[in-house]
Amino acid sequence: MKLSIKRIVLLSVLGIFALGVVAALVYSDSYITRLAHQKAEAALQTHVEFADVDLDIRSGTVTFSQVSVYHHDRKQEKIGEIPVMAVRLRNLRDIFEKNQPVELTLENPRIKFATTRSGAWELSGRIPLMNRESGEWPLAPYDVDAITVKDGELEFRDGRMGTVIKLSKIQFHAERFREATPDAPLPVKFEAKFIVGGSGRIEAKGEGDFLSTKTSFQADIKVEALPLAPYAAYYESALPVYVRGGAAYFSAKATCDRDKLKIPIHASVSGLRVDLKKHKNFEFVADYKIDSMKDSRGMVVADLMVGGDLQKPRITFLTKFDAGVGVGMKAVGKKIKSGFGKVKNFFSGN
Repeated sequence: MKLSIKRIVLLSVLGIFALGVVAALVYSDSYITRLAHQKAEAALQTHVEFADVDLDIRSGTVTFSQVSVYHHDRKQEKIGEIPVMAVRLRNLRDIFEKNQPVELTLENPRIKFATTRSGAWELSGRIPLMNRESGEWPLAPYDVDAITVKDGELEFRDGRMGTVIKLSKIQFHAERFREATPDAPLPVKFEAKFIVGGSGRIEAKGEGDFLSTKTSFQADIKVEALPLAPYAAYYESALPVYVRGGAAYFSAKATCDRDKLKIPIHASVSGLRVDLKKHKNFEFVADYKIDSMKDSRGMVVADLMVGGDLQKPRITFLTKFDAGVGVGMKAVGKKIKSGFGKVKNFFSGN
């Protein structure tokens, strides 16, 4: 079958157009890849890798695959791994211009966060993107409409307390990341839920200002089956016992005003087990005292306050848990002293 001149011309034009579209897409992906890499390393001031960049013009989404962020000093250590990071923009043409509204989605991110012995973040001041000292919007040039985290993991190494806290199955969503204004002092709305210590379930919903030089927020928190023993370093110094087991359940209203934290907690503790710091031969008395403190549900009730500086919070026991255990242990001490006194009197003939 013979092709007419018009049909040949039309097919040639369509072929050239298709090649042009393919070339434009390849060039766009290549350009965005190079530019994104430059921008990422400039913003984080460290080595950043990603395996692939996919550009979907129809949805305005740029998807980065296998993103790795390396430690500034320990060059082989990854502080962030994100299998899939999707950035959705309203206008791809001005992708790196100021005030671009974006939506950010992180799938299965694994993040490591460490502090020094003073409680400060070990990379404080090292990452321009996270530097709030100047009071500037740290994610400039973007206006973040939404951030979503799906099934994330966080490893927190607390240099001040010498502990490692692991969060898993993190689900997080926040909207309207903006600087605070007089009309909107807590502009960011957020929801989160995650697992801590392998079994503790935590949910939080609230609003906050995370972009000012000092953080403010208020949130409703629900905690279930939080294991106590792994985090004893944060509260055990105020007690006459070592906490060896137990799980806490409570709901609380958390507030933070310019880095000043306040969380009053009325907790129920199940399966509480303790060892005496002194008089270890009389630990059966500690068990007896714990049993006597249980309510009709078999729970020990503890009232405490988490407060102080956001980076160095303090835990203060207010009523039953500290007072009950403390009084019990003092009673044990008195009985021990009385017993030794009787033995001494017997041998002295008194």
